[in-house]
Amino acid sequence: MRLPKKKAKIVLDAVASLQADQVITPEIAGAIRANVEPINFDWRRLARYSFIVALICVVIAILTALFDEAIIKWFERVIPLITRLFRAPPPVRAGGLTVSLDPDNLAGAETSGEVPR
Repeated sequence: MRLPKKKAKIVLDAVASLQADQVITPEIAGAIRANVEPINFDWRRLARYSFIVALICVVIAILTALFDEAIIKWFERVIPLITRLFRAPPPVRAGGLTVSLDPDNLAGAETSGEVPR
């Protein structure tokens, strides 16, 4: 069983404690210790994720450079809507924010029963 260093230490400490309390036999404790293998930090996985993030940043930079005028025009249309929403009476603000956040809440409610991987 390959575990990060901290989790391996927790497992090995638990095995030692259980063996000291005579809950498990020394043979079982030895078998568990033989199966626990602490792993070092996974630099390869970090490098892979860093590369993916760098690629995403490059794509965003290129798209921003290509569509800068369109993005500015879109913001010029959207920002007055947002400021008008926050200058509205409180019930209208609450309703607008509720409608805008509802898809996000529904997505979270649908996945809340799933077991994380």
